[in-house]
Amino acid sequence: MPHRPTPPSLDLVRGATDQLVVDALLEAESLTRPQLSQLTGVSKPTISESVRRLARAGLVEEAGKATGSPGRAGAVYRLAARTGWGIALHVAPGEAAVAEVDPAGSVLWSARQPLPMTVTPAELERGVRLLGRLARRRRPEAPSVVVASVADPVDATGRTVDLAGTPFVRGSADLREALTGAAERVVVGNDVNWAALAERHDGAATDLSTFVYCYLGAGLGAAVVEDGQVRVGANGLAGELAFLPTVGPEGRAMRLLDVFVSLGLVLEGTTVIDGEAVRRYFATQLPPAPLVTAIGAALGGVAALLGTTTFLVGGPWAQAPGLADRLAAVAGRHAPAPVTLRPAAHQADAPLRGAQVEAARQLRAALHRTLAGPLPETP
Repeated sequence: MPHRPTPPSLDLVRGATDQLVVDALLEAESLTRPQLSQLTGVSKPTISESVRRLARAGLVEEAGKATGSPGRAGAVYRLAARTGWGIALHVAPGEAAVAEVDPAGSVLWSARQPLPMTVTPAELERGVRLLGRLARRRRPEAPSVVVASVADPVDATGRTVDLAGTPFVRGSADLREALTGAAERVVVGNDVNWAALAERHDGAATDLSTFVYCYLGAGLGAAVVEDGQVRVGANGLAGELAFLPTVGPEGRAMRLLDVFVSLGLVLEGTTVIDGEAVRRYFATQLPPAPLVTAIGAALGGVAALLGTTTFLVGGPWAQAPGLADRLAAVAGRHAPAPVTLRPAAHQADAPLRGAQVEAARQLRAALHRTLAGPLPETP
């Protein structure tokens, strides 16, 4: 007798239908039952059962009536607040920013606070706790996730690393510990990595699975993206562009950051790059400017080592007229193949945008885990 495959259980079918409904509402925000049926390809009675289950679980709620559509078929549904919310934080020289996001990635609220150009670990930890409390005051329920971006090297444990010449945090801060208790899950990462994620999600790299994102601002950094994933290395510190040896003034070998110091392009008494001074430098220096040679040679070394041919360049002074073409020409001379440079789509808010994208991804993953098991019922 031929073997007949075991049909899927009713619970499995219900879970799959519920996930289709939730995913459709994540994309469209609000839909009627007939619209849900059309989008998912699931029959209207099955959709109606799913909506009732999700409503009993507090995950879906009625949001009004569609114009000219009386009865249940005209009811418009959306995801309820119980599906969770998250906090995205970004701290950098001069400013801190916080945003609330939902599983669809919508920004529900945001705020900014001034910060000094350099901070101690205690000042930074106190600042992120304050931002977290500021966001939490608006809601009775705790966030499911906090994703923090910091403009300094961050190791695999979520601590900032006090490397010689890093511009922002004067010491090692433990932001994961500082945010313990703020949410069920806390993720801390380097700002350049989050900026690269933003470009991959909805910026200038949506068509790229492998590229290097370079940040040119108060600090220097790079994010290595391979097969759609940001690669941080065994210790979390991959992409520290400032430490790469390169060609300095008069052909001397030195770290890339030291080129800025030697040219007087940092704020006095710090290694924070002075963006206005850099813009003036590019406006007055005729090619081949030593700084263009230094940055381009460093990028060429990255291309030679990783086999990468496409770079995204972002940051406050990355859009200087003609800079991308000049850097690409120099990088190509130091790499085994031609190098393409694209301007980044996101600028100052790129790290915060990347943190928002990750917070929304984590919220959706948690929601899918909820749908995979027995649904709770609200009182």
